[in-house]
Amino acid sequence: MAYSELQKNRALDYFFNISNNVDQTVAEFGYPERSTLWLWVKKDPRFDEEKNLNKVKYPLDMRIKAVKMMLDNHMSGIEVTRQLGIDNHVSVYLWKKAYLAGGIEALAPKRDW
Repeated sequence: MAYSELQKNRALDYFFNISNNVDQTVAEFGYPERSTLWLWVKKDPRFDEEKNLNKVKYPLDMRIKAVKMMLDNHMSGIEVTRQLGIDNHVSVYLWKKAYLAGGIEALAPKRDW
């Protein structure tokens, strides 16, 4: 689907000035696809590749705590991220999935950033 420059600019402005989150931006506007927005973001001069590559590395104990909050307290990933100050709720869901598949060892950070 083709988007007007106005639509593209509105989505990009929202992303860079308000959400800094692809999923939240797509949910706000109902367009574009996640992959399309990500392409727009990477081509935009406001995109800071260094910042994007230097993601926060959460320690194992915080990952365990987040997963236990979801499993034991039946909290959503968004609730957990708000309480623990984690930047991205998707990470919490991925930690839960890893934990259920491989236990605590699967939660250990895989590499140094």
